[in-house]
Amino acid sequence: MSEWETAALHDLLQTSLSIADIASRHGRSKSAIHKLKNAAETIRPTTRGPGMKRMADLDVISQDHIRIGLHLLRLRGRDGKTAFANALGTSAITLGVMENGRHDFTLRQLQAIAELGDEPFFSLQLPEPSVRRPLLN
Repeated sequence: MSEWETAALHDLLQTSLSIADIASRHGRSKSAIHKLKNAAETIRPTTRGPGMKRMADLDVISQDHIRIGLHLLRLRGRDGKTAFANALGTSAITLGVMENGRHDFTLRQLQAIAELGDEPFFSLQLPEPSVRRPLLN
C-alpha cells in the first residue's frame, strides 16, 4: 500500500471528513477514495443530518393523539398512504407519524380530518397541553 493510500485510509477511519474532502486533501479523485474504501472493506459510521427524527426516536404525545391516530387509520382503511396523505394535504411520512400518535396536529390538519370523515370538528379537538391525559404505563 502506498503512502497516500495509507494516509487516506487513516482519514477514512479516524476522521469525519467526507470522501470529497479526503480526495482533495490527497490529490486524488473521489472514485479513487471509494475504490480504496471498498478494497479495504471499511465501513464508515453514518450520522443523521438535520431534519425529522427517526420514528422510533419520537415520543407519543398523549392518549388523545393516539385516539386521533387510530381514527385516521380507520378512515384510511385500505387506501394507500400517499393518496390519503394528499387528501389531507400532508406527506405520507407525516401521515405515518400522525397515525402513531407522535405528531402534534395543526388546526388545519384537524379540520381536514373532520372533513374527510364527515364528522363535526369538535369531536377531534385536543385539550390544551396543560390538561392532556398522560400515557398509561
